[in-house]
Amino acid sequence: MGDPQTTLSENGQKIANAATPWSFSCPTGLDGHNPVMSPPAEPGEVEESSGCTAWHEVIRDIAAAFDTAGSAESTLPGERTP
Repeated sequence: MGDPQTTLSENGQKIANAATPWSFSCPTGLDGHNPVMSPPAEPGEVEESSGCTAWHEVIRDIAAAFDTAGSAESTLPGERTP
């Protein structure tokens, strides 16, 4: 059994797997205004979209951690409240 401080949960491992090959783009795979009529996304677009989604999940979790740490207002690091 690994160190609980550095061993990822099942969901954490899913996020790491999605973010590892990510090239920092966030394509939607949509073409035009009607998502139903868009052609299927290319595999590279799916991989990039997955990495982007994983990154946004990490940001959301960080914001939630700051919120539950007792701050009156939730902010991201470097963000100022009015």
